[in-house]
Amino acid sequence: MTANQIPFSGAANVSGGYLLPPEQGEILVNGILVETGAIQLAGDARSTSARKTNFPIWLGRPTAGPVGEGGTKGVTGAAFGQATLEVVKFASIIVFTDEQLEDLQNGDLSVLADAGVRQALSVAIDAHAVDLSGGSNISGGSVFNSPFLPSAGPGVTLAGTTGTEIQKGVSAALGILEENGYGNPADIGVLLGFGFQQPLRDARDANNRPLYDGGQYAGQTIDPLYGLARAHSTNLVSLNSSALTFKGTTVSGSGTITITTRGTAPLVIGQPISDAKSEIPAGAVIMTKTGVDGAETAITIGTWVNGVLTAAVCGGTEATPELITVKRPVGVIAHRPNIHVRIRQDVVVKTSNEASVELVAGSKELVSLFQANLTAVLYETRLGVLVHDSTRAIVPLWY
Repeated sequence: MTANQIPFSGAANVSGGYLLPPEQGEILVNGILVETGAIQLAGDARSTSARKTNFPIWLGRPTAGPVGEGGTKGVTGAAFGQATLEVVKFASIIVFTDEQLEDLQNGDLSVLADAGVRQALSVAIDAHAVDLSGGSNISGGSVFNSPFLPSAGPGVTLAGTTGTEIQKGVSAALGILEENGYGNPADIGVLLGFGFQQPLRDARDANNRPLYDGGQYAGQTIDPLYGLARAHSTNLVSLNSSALTFKGTTVSGSGTITITTRGTAPLVIGQPISDAKSEIPAGAVIMTKTGVDGAETAITIGTWVNGVLTAAVCGGTEATPELITVKRPVGVIAHRPNIHVRIRQDVVVKTSNEASVELVAGSKELVSLFQANLTAVLYETRLGVLVHDSTRAIVPLWY
């Protein structure tokens, strides 16, 4: 629980609190759906009246073929399965003094509170959708059933950060989706960390004309990402960030790497990994992790073989901890219909000046709002996120 998500302690929505304008909640709802980068990619987003939702999904791919006059019609090879999506709650509380409320002019509360709370909720939801918070692992992992990254399949490692190399990486990711049967570009979206915009803007041809984002050829604007739906996330690692490293030891013939110095590098299943002394084989990725997310004590390595993550072993022993590098998770290319979002409750705004709240998270010290001349404003929303067939429907971008 972070400082900006302080829980209400025995709070009731009593009379006498400051009343917010009714349109404020609508602004917040629209903001979550628009601002949350990962949620923008969802091809199946709808409301639900249940805390847990079961819905059918395709297993395999449908088949079809010609049939002669009066001939027997074949039954498609795909079948329906069941997916379960659980709804979770995100919340934030703002506390005002009575003097602040008295001094506020009509509409000022929206200016002071809405933008900040909308962003805080959006960032938190986005973090759990990609299972990273500000480029670091979320302690304990995502609260959603199936976030984007930990179970993602074979990815694409960008060769560099120029506009052309970024576009080639996106094209290669599209190729993987096409091989997996997800080839309709209208159903595909891209979620990127920050740092991609400038190299795309700066890309030039031999005549110093911009290649993308405004470059014109025969009257047509060149799209750097092939017309894909495009969103950005501050929780993915920035393309311009420094190298991600930690220290560990290896044993020849073993796939386990013991972590001695963890650092802040996010460790994600499927993440490419290497070392300067080549004990770790080429093409290796993280296969499993041991320990709490963000404080792992060991990992095992594997390689992708025909789309399946298969165990691998180190080629040498390094008893002295050495520097190990992992690629940055900077984006994902996704088949949007496989991303499901269920909203149980839009943003609800409640106020109270008589409840007791914990002003400092974890302190267990309750403050009486009435005695302290304070008014608390509670914002909360409930939703769930699930990705089915994630190893084939989502392709990570690494750098």
